[in-house]
Amino acid sequence: MICLHFYGPSNTGKTKTITKIIKAIEGEGHTCACLKHLPHEEFLNKPKKDTHRFSEAGAKLVIGHAQNEIALSIDAPITLEQIVDNVERIAEPDVLLIEGYKKHGFPGLIDAKKFAQDPDKIIPFIKKELQARTVLKNLPGLNCGKCGLDCETLARRIVEGKASMKDCKSLSDIRLDLRINKQEVPLSKFPKELMASVLEGIVKSLKHRGKLEEIEITYKRKK
Repeated sequence: MICLHFYGPSNTGKTKTITKIIKAIEGEGHTCACLKHLPHEEFLNKPKKDTHRFSEAGAKLVIGHAQNEIALSIDAPITLEQIVDNVERIAEPDVLLIEGYKKHGFPGLIDAKKFAQDPDKIIPFIKKELQARTVLKNLPGLNCGKCGLDCETLARRIVEGKASMKDCKSLSDIRLDLRINKQEVPLSKFPKELMASVLEGIVKSLKHRGKLEEIEITYKRKK
């Protein structure tokens, strides 16, 4: 997920720029999410509504669910980074556009002020970043440095036409995914090929009939 941060004085075109970006990115089949900081205590959880009465009674989390939308009211301090993490986990958007939060930031958050002198470059930048993220998904993600670059930089250079997938020294033709406790473990070419050969050997010893195309194993230890 790409995160862009827009902040500054009111009436300077932030919302207009964000709206323009949404139309351009969604128009190409990508998904956008928006997060706006409200400096005043205003929210969907309005007085005299049932959801507001739940909050006043002491509920720490109130959820309002209509036919096509859902609103959450959380009575607890929460950081910008925590909000972003939850947006990515729940909605999985390609791009998150953040308006406000002038004094907030975290690693990976792109400051939109870098485009202040030439705002027309922001949409091409996002599109190129999305292309790079697509390429990155097909790289091992090891950051082994054997190509002289980290995976993210190599992905950008591939998009720019300055490198190719062949420049990755750890890339294997074998598709093998390892997850431990639902967390993906990046594997370089050698362990992938080693594990694949061991699995194929085991399956062949079981006298499997037919062409071997895919092996699926789920392993769970008893508690």
